[in-house]
This record gives sequence, C-alpha cells and structure tokens, in this order.
Amino acid sequence: SLEVFRNYPNYQHVTKWVSSERNKQVWYVPNAIDTDLFRPIHNGLINNSQLNAGLVCRNDVLHGIEIAAQLTHVLPENIKLNIAMAATREEINNFKLKCNPKNVNVVENVEQSKMPEFINSQDIMLNLRLQEGIGRTTIEAMACGKPILMLPMGDRYPLMDGKTGFIVKNDMSEILNSLKNAAGDKATLERMGQEARRVIEKEFSNTVFGERMDKIYTSIINKGF
Repeated sequence: SLEVFRNYPNYQHVTKWVSSERNKQVWYVPNAIDTDLFRPIHNGLINNSQLNAGLVCRNDVLHGIEIAAQLTHVLPENIKLNIAMAATREEINNFKLKCNPKNVNVVENVEQSKMPEFINSQDIMLNLRLQEGIGRTTIEAMACGKPILMLPMGDRYPLMDGKTGFIVKNDMSEILNSLKNAAGDKATLERMGQEARRVIEKEFSNTVFGERMDKIYTSIINKGF
C-alpha cells in the first residue's frame, strides 16, 4: 500500500512512523517555492552601518515572540529588529508594550505579495520558533538570498550552520553575540545568502517540485499501486 505525504512540517517523524508502524512506502516532497517571486532584490534599503534583522511570525509563544520581545531590550543601536506579525491590532499593541520601541519595528499582517519586499529589506532573517521543522517563510527568505538564524531543535535543513545561516543556542547572550558578529561581517552574510539561494533553487523550486512529483506518479503507475 502507498501513502504520499506533502508539505508536512515534521515530515521526518511521519516518515519514521509510516515506515516502521504501518510498513508503507513514503515519498517526501518539500514545499515548492516560486523562486521568481522570492528572489534577491537589491532595493537600496540595506544600510551598511546598521544590521536589519527580520522576523516573520504569528502571535504565538511557540513562534518565539517572547524571545523577540526580550531581544529588543538588549540590542545595540546598530541592530534593528523588524517584525512582520500576523495578529490582531490589540495583540500587536500588547506585544509592543513588552518591547523596547527604539529597537523594534512591527508591521502588521504583511500581504504575501509584499513579503519579498519585506524580506529583501533585511540583512538576516530570524526564525525563533520553539518547534521542530523550519517553516515556509524561512524557505522563502532563503530563496531571497538571506541567511537564517534559528534555535537548535530537530532537523533545521536546509538551514546549515555556518553555510546558509546560524543555529544558535536558546540563550539571549548567544543570540545577541551572533547578531553582533553578523553586523560586523556582512561579507559573510552575503556569502551565506548566496549559498541559501543556491540550495533552494536546487531542491525547493517549482521546477524541482514538478520533476519529483512526475517521478513519484511514474513510479506508482509502474509498480501498479
């Protein structure tokens, strides 16, 4: 028998369960990204004297909003946290009350069509989620050529520490030091961003998705499932 799982955030756990408990064949097909829409854009918004760190999240503790609020109180003047938050106006106002307003800019409910512009105005993208997996927005950010900073929890691929971004211990001083180092070495951020884009084009683009699905269905037909 056959089951095909698609776009499941913790696919590795599903794969192990289906393979061992259900004795079924599994094909993993990752989220497909429109790499023409999500691409590097040199829009002139990057400021070499300041590090813009972006975060796209919901109003959810598991998305790291409490960590983000704490971070705003320790950031130096040359690092700005820019947050695109999906939440109600009341929730966003309550979140702002927890932050140092000098170090944060919160944009509410950014439309998907505007997300490439938001991402491309950042030097680095943060994903502070306290769950396994990586999330579609992070894949989109990598497609835009942005390095990622995440906390260690399970498989974070295609984020690779030191290659396409940073995996940093869930400790405020560790996160802060990583951002300070990034602010002082934008050449490394640029290199990581280029590698991130390359990985997404190779493994997560719409073209690759189509090719993988074609192979899966051809295999299904040939095996007579």
